[in-house]
Amino acid sequence: MSNKNGLEIERKFLIRYPNFNVIHFQSKVDISQSYLVRNSTDVERRIRSWSEGGSTKYFYTEKKFLTGLTRQEVERKVSKSEYDTLKLEVDGSIVTVEKSRYTIDCKGLTFEVDTYPFSKKLAIMEVELESETQGYTIPEGIKVVKEVTGIYDYANIPLCESQSFPEDALY
Repeated sequence: MSNKNGLEIERKFLIRYPNFNVIHFQSKVDISQSYLVRNSTDVERRIRSWSEGGSTKYFYTEKKFLTGLTRQEVERKVSKSEYDTLKLEVDGSIVTVEKSRYTIDCKGLTFEVDTYPFSKKLAIMEVELESETQGYTIPEGIKVVKEVTGIYDYANIPLCESQSFPEDALY
């Protein structure tokens, strides 16, 4: 999600796989995210389906990377029909990302923890900020291995394409 200026300012962390029986999370949603053929070289286009509690929502997003932390983002909810039409533009050379997302509220910020069906060890946490210099506090019970903001190897596509991750990198 972008802030009121249409910017997504995000910090990203490799974390130890959380114990969701101990950590209080607000919601869990299952996401299927496909990337569309690019219309221009600097704009990423994607579609996502979000399944939660038996219902599904659909989104179309365009992102332009401005800095390692900041992207210009336009996201909108779409109908199932529009989603199905957009699926015709999926870039078949890029894997569809499947993940579960848990949200954790902490001191006025929402942290999103993504886990992947191919791993019971890999977890990535993101927090969206209002500015690149805004402070934040890591939620209790989360163990950060390292910050991975702007590191391509920790983006959705390379993680899901390889469907493996060296265990020594996780701890």
